[in-house]
Amino acid sequence: MAEIHQTDICVIGAGPAGLFAVFQLGLVDLRCHVIEALDRPGGQLTALYPDKPIYDMPGFRVIDGQPLADRLMDQISPFKTRFHWGQQAISIARAEPQEGLPLGGWQVGMKDGGAVLSKAVVMATGGGTLGHGRTQAAPPGTGTFFQTDSGLISSDTRDFETATPGIFAIGDGCAYPGKMKLILSAFHEAALMAQWAFAICHPQKRLKFQYTTSSSELQRRLGVRSAD
Repeated sequence: MAEIHQTDICVIGAGPAGLFAVFQLGLVDLRCHVIEALDRPGGQLTALYPDKPIYDMPGFRVIDGQPLADRLMDQISPFKTRFHWGQQAISIARAEPQEGLPLGGWQVGMKDGGAVLSKAVVMATGGGTLGHGRTQAAPPGTGTFFQTDSGLISSDTRDFETATPGIFAIGDGCAYPGKMKLILSAFHEAALMAQWAFAICHPQKRLKFQYTTSSSELQRRLGVRSAD
């Protein structure tokens, strides 16, 4: 039986962009569900070239695709993220306000008939989008986002939000002036996106910027420091 799940953020895509988005969102204490069409993490990185060496990853002289995906998964392990493997996201539509979603939010439909209800959505779909490589627009009046002629999703470099408030696009699937299709660019996009996603999920709260090296609160979330 198809299930309806509820969370703070629905991330579509478990490639490097999506996995690092989960990490950044976890740092600001936002829960994530991740929808991934493949049966494993890494996206194109592990599906197409798991043994291909990567030479421009910060901190590594060289690292292959599969080990990088493994490290990203290990990095987010403290957040107990729910993954929907082998599931394709086929639609995004407005959700009605309800418990846990007092301001409304989004319902991301999956191929098996299930759905994820969330306050915001992060498109981290790499070269493809929803459905069979193209985005299926939400019903009239519910809001949708804009794609370029190449099928990429336009996003704002301030926060990587699309033309539809509450829907973000990062990684190779997004487009903006000066965009560079590098994994490190996706990491930067994820970090900025998380700050604005917090504001959507908690509009009455002010997010205090903290460093993992000095914040006991963040270290507790990461499981490297016990509760005082």
